[in-house]
Amino acid sequence: MLNRLTTILSLAGAAALAAGCTDSTATEDFVGDWAYSAGEFRVDCGGQEMLFPLDTTLIETLALGESTDLAKSDSMGCLGITFDIADRVASLSPAPQSCVLPGMGTSTADHYTLTLSSDGKTLTAASSGTLLFTGAPAACTFTGGGTLTRP
Repeated sequence: MLNRLTTILSLAGAAALAAGCTDSTATEDFVGDWAYSAGEFRVDCGGQEMLFPLDTTLIETLALGESTDLAKSDSMGCLGITFDIADRVASLSPAPQSCVLPGMGTSTADHYTLTLSSDGKTLTAASSGTLLFTGAPAACTFTGGGTLTRP
């Protein structure tokens, strides 16, 4: 009787722990290099709007994080942006986060999500925040994103 009770409690404990954990399969599906197949960023500096198209030259690299599910770097030099995953959506964690874009300025994302398609072949990125160009007197706002596939 005691062995049966111990087994039941062990199984219940394992189920409770598993319910609170990130799905490691989904996390692994995000890991690797991703290139934009389409997308753009719109930057608004006090009413002056600039458009930056995104293409396959911009590579996002996702790796397993240390204190979060994922850590991102990209080919523009932005390093260390971190995400947690829930239901195939990686969300900026914590928010906001900043990175220095060499030769450009500092980007601060208030919102940033990466949504993995059900077949695991595409990511849909969406982000918004501020961009302080080097030497500029004030920050600009940005919104943007796009579709990424594996290069």
